[in-house]
Amino acid sequence: WAALLLLLPYTPMLFMGQEFAASSRFYYFADHRPDLGRLITEGRRRDSARLAGFDDERQQREIPDPQAEETFLASKLNLGERHEGIGQQTWLLYHEMLGLRRSDAVLARQDRQRIRAHVAGDLLLVHLWHRREHRLVAANFGVGVDAAPEALGAPAALLQPRWCAVLSTDERRFGG
Repeated sequence: WAALLLLLPYTPMLFMGQEFAASSRFYYFADHRPDLGRLITEGRRRDSARLAGFDDERQQREIPDPQAEETFLASKLNLGERHEGIGQQTWLLYHEMLGLRRSDAVLARQDRQRIRAHVAGDLLLVHLWHRREHRLVAANFGVGVDAAPEALGAPAALLQPRWCAVLSTDERRFGG
């Protein structure tokens, strides 16, 4: 899904730390004057009561107080995670895909008129083109890596032998 988010012709919106698989949770936090802050805390707990798992008062009290400094501190990113393990691999993947988005002639156009999506089993195949240049973004949502797109009903036009892989999220450098 990261390739779809970063390579398709839409503005990518990332959650804080998503670009390096941050381990810290993101809590809602605020710094309002006490009377407004109390109303916000009460409102969030009341609204959360409609969600499964937060339907009793004890569970609602466990929702972090948006006004508490601890809530803010618990949401702070550990930027060092970008330089090790899965964080480094994810950071590199996002960096490579954003670079491709800028440098590739078709992807850089961000043309929403020249894009077609096809579902083939658990694969989502997105075909983008400009003039004689074509790109194919293939997103696997559950099929084993050995599954062939043609066996899943992918359109014949997208199964041309001329495609060559430019980037695969399954590469070892990205943790695949």
